[in-house]
Amino acid sequence: MGRLGFAAMRGDLFGSLVAFVLGAGAFGCTSSQTSTALTAPAIAKCQVQVGSATTAFTADGGRGTLAVATTRDCTWSVSTNASWVAVASTSGQGEASVPYTVAANPVPISRAAEIAVSDATLQLNQAAAPCRFTLSPTSGSAGPAAGQLTVQLSTLAGCAWSATTDAPWLTIIAGGSGNGNGAIGMSVAANTGPVRTAHMGAGGVVFTMTQAAASGPTPPPPTTPPPQTVSLSGTISGLSGACPALSFTVGSTSVFAISSTGYSGGKCKDLRNGKSVTVTGTVQADLRVLATFIDLS
Repeated sequence: MGRLGFAAMRGDLFGSLVAFVLGAGAFGCTSSQTSTALTAPAIAKCQVQVGSATTAFTADGGRGTLAVATTRDCTWSVSTNASWVAVASTSGQGEASVPYTVAANPVPISRAAEIAVSDATLQLNQAAAPCRFTLSPTSGSAGPAAGQLTVQLSTLAGCAWSATTDAPWLTIIAGGSGNGNGAIGMSVAANTGPVRTAHMGAGGVVFTMTQAAASGPTPPPPTTPPPQTVSLSGTISGLSGACPALSFTVGSTSVFAISSTGYSGGKCKDLRNGKSVTVTGTVQADLRVLATFIDLS
């Protein structure tokens, strides 16, 4: 073997030895030695956002639309925590517009609800139902005597009211206030004067009460005018009857005599057709003249 060949072989051995020593040092680390690595935080693959142009509703309710924003391959689900909110679709994928409805609020208290689309939420608010009141009946009438009556008031549960009157003769005796439907009892005092009117108000609506005038004393019967006294002169015709009850005509006027008729210049038996007489008497309802005195002279 030459000098060059030996030198080359020695160099290879030295390189192998160095490599072995370094390798042994690497495997010789103790358990107290540690190795650390940095890991980036995980980012959810699907992020969902939800919105709506309308989130506040009147007591009458209404309609809205959910605007769902997410990537095309992401799925989502919809839920709500209120029975008065109805969503048209409960699941979907990617961007979408989802209609929903809000029912009318039947109570005079405002309320709120949430619609959840996966991890995103949307809050809805609804106004309280207005308190509206009605009375049945809305008017009444009574005679002049004292009495009582009842009026029914209708409204929503939770709507408070009180009843008042504007006249001392119409008073509240039951149901002066309440919450929701109720009955209002009233007392009417006897009327000693002319026709009168009063009002009862509750919840902003009005009941009108009219009472008849007092009954006056019975009016006296009409007086009969005294009979008209007349005097007739002429000849007798059409004589009939027998004394003292006779009937005859003087001119065109019918005359009759009775037992109380007085005579001058003769007697009842002296009356005959063609005899000239002067009759004083009173006109009766049938226009005949009752003779009170007959002059035959």
